[in-house]
Amino acid sequence: MMVGRITKDNADRRRIVTDFAILQWLDPGEIIASYTTPVVVIEQVLVQTNPYVTTLPSTPPVDTTPLVIKDVAIIANGVQIQMYAEQGTPGLTYKVTFTVTGNTSTRIKQIDILVLVRMPV
Repeated sequence: MMVGRITKDNADRRRIVTDFAILQWLDPGEIIASYTTPVVVIEQVLVQTNPYVTTLPSTPPVDTTPLVIKDVAIIANGVQIQMYAEQGTPGLTYKVTFTVTGNTSTRIKQIDILVLVRMPV
């Protein structure tokens, strides 16, 4: 489930909070039991070669300063996940993916967040 998109500068340390009470995914009284380590991948931008054909670029983008996710924690009485995004190559968009598990329902939910790193001015 794509839950958000944030924009940051390369030097920023940006806090990301995902609230599962707002997403209405947890059952009443349920809390987050566990989460997986976030995985970061570069989102490939599609190139339109003509009005009918869209393809991936022939060479992948160069990631000189990869996005790093740190300090992941369950907060707010067990209904939110907090993490911090650092670094990232200007001009690239990353997808941060992790899963959470509810403590009573044992349901598992995949969460995706896009992080766009701005070009310097």
